Amino acid sequence: MHPHPSLNDAFVISAVLVNRSGRTVPWPNIELKLFDASQQTVARKRLAPSDYLSDDADLDDGLAPDVRLPVVLEMAVESSRPSGFSMTFYY
Repeated sequence: MHPHPSLNDAFVISAVLVNRSGRTVPWPNIELKLFDASQQTVARKRLAPSDYLSDDADLDDGLAPDVRLPVVLEMAVESSRPSGFSMTFYY
């Protein structure tokens, strides 16, 4: 996580999605939370696969086994500067 290079009130979170199972799995929905130094939530965002995959991705294909997919998520923060984040995946 680092400050957005061109927006003062936003942060960039870089992550890698990895499918370690032996079968293709559906693309997950992602809930992203940013926390301040006292572990209070300062921002929360829910993302559907269409929000984080490229426009040419086939949403029906899913994430194949042993694939590593880098994703870059941007999030605006209106209050204090975040010091950590969590990502929850759900279907």
